[in-house]
Amino acid sequence: MRRRRILSAAALGGLVPFLPGKARAQRLPALSGYRITRWQADPFARGSYSYLARGARLDQRRDLAAPVGQTLFFAGEATNSDHPSTVHGALLSGQRAAREVAGTGARRVAVVGLGAAGLGAAQALAAQGLEVTAFEARDRLGGRVWSDHALGVPVDLGAFWIHGAEGNPLTQLAQETGTRTIEAGFEPFYMFDHRGWTWDEDDVPDAYWDHMTEQSWAADLEDLSADAEEDGIGFGGPDLMLPDGYDLVFRGLQGAYETRLSSPVDEIRYDGLGVALTVGGTVSTFDAAVVTVSLGVLKADAIGFTPPLPAPKRDAIRRLGMGLMNKTVLRFERPFWDTRAGGFGYLAPEIGWFGLWLNLMPVVGAPILVGFNVGREARALETRSDDAQIAEALAVLAHMPRG
Repeated sequence: MRRRRILSAAALGGLVPFLPGKARAQRLPALSGYRITRWQADPFARGSYSYLARGARLDQRRDLAAPVGQTLFFAGEATNSDHPSTVHGALLSGQRAAREVAGTGARRVAVVGLGAAGLGAAQALAAQGLEVTAFEARDRLGGRVWSDHALGVPVDLGAFWIHGAEGNPLTQLAQETGTRTIEAGFEPFYMFDHRGWTWDEDDVPDAYWDHMTEQSWAADLEDLSADAEEDGIGFGGPDLMLPDGYDLVFRGLQGAYETRLSSPVDEIRYDGLGVALTVGGTVSTFDAAVVTVSLGVLKADAIGFTPPLPAPKRDAIRRLGMGLMNKTVLRFERPFWDTRAGGFGYLAPEIGWFGLWLNLMPVVGAPILVGFNVGREARALETRSDDAQIAEALAVLAHMPRG
């Protein structure tokens, strides 16, 4: 895939050639901690990132991005026609919206959401001398970039990679902020199945590589538009990981703007004179607003717009898809796998269940494995308890090739 090549068959660089052979399920070392994401249930995300769904048109990202008059502007990865579904796409969209606002003569501007798009918009607007107030529903910055330290090392529970280092504004931000990056990859990559058999590359069924495509889009194949492959252009060069936490690059987006955390916006009223935001029963007025919340939040009608948004924008919100990728992050007392491996593929009886694992040992220096589930599998797992999810994951890992 163009934007998320790291999860494609070609990017895996070929499987390590094992001779098929049976291995016993092993007794695993104890867990010392875990983290589980539920991005669909998150009321401030309602999914992971957008995709071009069946029935959607390529130009509907532009419809989603289009301003409403001279007072209401939109940004976010789902609005970026060139770089959708990426953090850098979100950042660039926020900077684009800031340029649009600058042409209106507005002086007091609200930014709704402080993920990459909102941070980019707020910084750019403040740098032009505008009075900017940014509202964030969460008690932290970053949105779907979430660097968590509960396991003793930084683990990114949302965005994981900088997709394409060449010319990417996030690469520049990482350099400016002194944020360490390493080239991402899954090599060497090992395949195993539910019987404890290891697999040679030539024997891996096509259904598994189809599932890697689903991993790339965070969506089931049957939900993708036939034009999904034409959606966006991406940057070249290697993908990068940030072993000290993705959120560190956001230090480069600081600026002279006011930040209000734990402040979800309930309603936005707008007309030709300005906008009024309702937050917790309090109404604040501005000359203009930049809305950067996720497509999932817009789909859920979590923010009321008065008057209703124009029909082309409502249609784009309805037709574009919001994908789901969840992570099951397990830290063990000691590694039981080949710590030189980049990742592992799992061939379940029904391909897709915990089908991809990333070894974080080379990245953060701790015995951590990250399991990925997307689409239908991710939705099913969100309904299960932590204990049930961990039990499923451990049952899979008991058949992983021993280190």
